[in-house]
Amino acid sequence: MPAPEIRACRRPLPRKEDPNRWIYISGLGAGAIFGFGFWAGLIASFFTGETTFAAVAVTVVITAAAYVGFVGWRRQQAAYSWGALLLTLAAMALSQSLTS
Repeated sequence: MPAPEIRACRRPLPRKEDPNRWIYISGLGAGAIFGFGFWAGLIASFFTGETTFAAVAVTVVITAAAYVGFVGWRRQQAAYSWGALLLTLAAMALSQSLTS
């Protein structure tokens, strides 16, 4: 019986050579920038007493987008970064629909 073939793990490309590097950065940046903005708005709403379910729900979704974007950037996997971009768009749509 032949020995099973051992496969080496895929080594990530250096960041400058990776064709998906802009997707990684976009997924990380979009979630982080909007996350900071929504968290600032949520904290301000706590102080003014105008906290709503919509504000908390949208902040949770955008925080998830920021986390998924960070994971995509860190692991260099485009699926996570695309997921972060889609979660960011979902948070924007949720914000628009809950506040209208």
